[in-house]
Amino acid sequence: MFRQFLLLLFFGLLFGLNTIAQNPLSPGDSRPGNYEYQKTNRQYKHFSKKSFYLSMRDGVKLAVDVYIPKGLKKGQKIPAILYQTRYFRSIQLRGPLLGNVFKMIPSTPNFEMKEFIRNGYALICVDVRGTGSSFGKRTLSLPDSNEIKDGAEVCDWIIKQKWSDGKIGATGISYIGITAQFLMMNRHPAVKAVAPLFTPFDFYDDVGMPGGIFAEKFITGWNKVCERMDQGIIPRHLDFVKKMLVSGVGKADPWRGWILRKKAFNDHKDNFYQNHPGTVLEFMDDSCSLDGCIPRKAFKSPHLVYQELNQDQVPVYSYTGWWDLGFTKGGVRQFLNYSNPQNKLMLGPWSHGGVTNISHYSLGKTQFDHIGEVMKFFDYHLKGISTGIEKEPKVSYYTIGAEKWNSSNTWPPANSIPNKVSVGKDWQASAKVNDGFVLKADSSFGTGIYSRWNLGFSLPQAGFPDLKDWDQKTLYFLSNPLDQNTEVTGHPVISLKLKSNKTDGALFAYLLDVDTTGKVHYVSEGHLRLAHSKTYDKPVNYQDVVPYHSYYRKDAIQLSSDEYTQVVFDFFPVSYEFRKGHRMKLALATGDKDYFHAITEADTYYEISQDLELTLPILH
Repeated sequence: MFRQFLLLLFFGLLFGLNTIAQNPLSPGDSRPGNYEYQKTNRQYKHFSKKSFYLSMRDGVKLAVDVYIPKGLKKGQKIPAILYQTRYFRSIQLRGPLLGNVFKMIPSTPNFEMKEFIRNGYALICVDVRGTGSSFGKRTLSLPDSNEIKDGAEVCDWIIKQKWSDGKIGATGISYIGITAQFLMMNRHPAVKAVAPLFTPFDFYDDVGMPGGIFAEKFITGWNKVCERMDQGIIPRHLDFVKKMLVSGVGKADPWRGWILRKKAFNDHKDNFYQNHPGTVLEFMDDSCSLDGCIPRKAFKSPHLVYQELNQDQVPVYSYTGWWDLGFTKGGVRQFLNYSNPQNKLMLGPWSHGGVTNISHYSLGKTQFDHIGEVMKFFDYHLKGISTGIEKEPKVSYYTIGAEKWNSSNTWPPANSIPNKVSVGKDWQASAKVNDGFVLKADSSFGTGIYSRWNLGFSLPQAGFPDLKDWDQKTLYFLSNPLDQNTEVTGHPVISLKLKSNKTDGALFAYLLDVDTTGKVHYVSEGHLRLAHSKTYDKPVNYQDVVPYHSYYRKDAIQLSSDEYTQVVFDFFPVSYEFRKGHRMKLALATGDKDYFHAITEADTYYEISQDLELTLPILH
């Protein structure tokens, strides 16, 4: 699952290359208001690099790389971009390549951090405690309170430097975007803007337990990769790279770097990893019901502390893609809950990291100018340059099928109107029993490698596979051919009533597009552990625009074989145009063996009533 992700990560680190393909621009690669400033005004071609250890309040030493543009005028002050990572802030090259033959800068797919230096920013790269060449240990897989406080101390150091103008921005993809988000909790006056890219907001529902179901493949696999990296080990399948060029994470001390790095790895042996289902909270209000799980009081997630994060109303650019694991919801939820009027939301046609356009109409490596877009945000908020971003609508989103960019000042757009569709009565069903439908558990069903949960890096360049073979393992419903183009923009919602021979289980729902040739395309999905079927009229913890489930044990319900249970849940947000003549398709399953921990027992069946509905946000 992680082979493609790690190949991109390490080759990006090795060569500092932009992974943009040299293909003609597709519609998903450009949008109105592209920022050209950084392309035409790269003032600084060269930079200096300094690596060292910075001591924190408790004596833990963090490995830091500082990059400063060469050619600054005497007394010139510049802003800084802070990049706090757990994936090696830099790497150490072997043999004749050792040292400064290449100036290595962390690079995530299609997002070159060194562009900030060329455009007149200092870049501060930090291995967070318990990772890379930094000392200390990790008490959580994601940031804990100590790591969050470290961010403030790094900011204190930055603003004391002679080159600093006292302004700091923070950005990064995935985990690095999480650290950018948490930096706001410190209320440090120097932090003026953050851009969390492809990053969750609710760690429970967005990534660890979507719909209350453990995302086992992703979480355990990611933790295993992190465990190896925390010992300085490049994962096994990349050993050929290690043998040729790389010895591991970059050292932070020019004289005793090798020795100190080894001592840091020794600190990491006590790190906490979520490598099995018992290491996550099963319910959000659990204190700690299983051995080794995270204590509730220690659990840190932006959705639980968003009011603290929001106190200073730092401008936030939330940035994600339609196939970005559960992080698509994360980007939307950031936008809905952080209240600065200058906040922005970007929803593009991408997989995780923005590497690939996932629209089957323009599939392939993206050429979208991610770095230019983020630079536009920081140039305005840190340098005071009128970049045009201040005049743009707050939300930019790409509509698949229509293959064009759209904009709005709200999410969902104001002209996206909920439209109820009587699927159970009006659509053709694959199996019908009397006045309802039966769905039997099938543990062999899985979504395969072409999934939003596989980081998107395995997507085929020639086109998506036909999902018609799902028919054999799902209960599906098929609409009549559409008489006009129909754009769904927002959060589809499914509503149904079911009985079961078991007291618990799971339901997975997939919204699909059947074209005029019969080929079936993925649009979106949603899932729910049925114990969480209770909904609230309004969110308990934070603002949202979908049916709200608390995921609390105290709210858990039991299914019945005698009475129907009402089940309502949302799909991942999407903007998708179903073209005239196409059919909409709804497929239901009881699990996804490839990515999620099994909740549904093998002999489970659901009796679903005929009044099954989809609420589709149709753009008018």
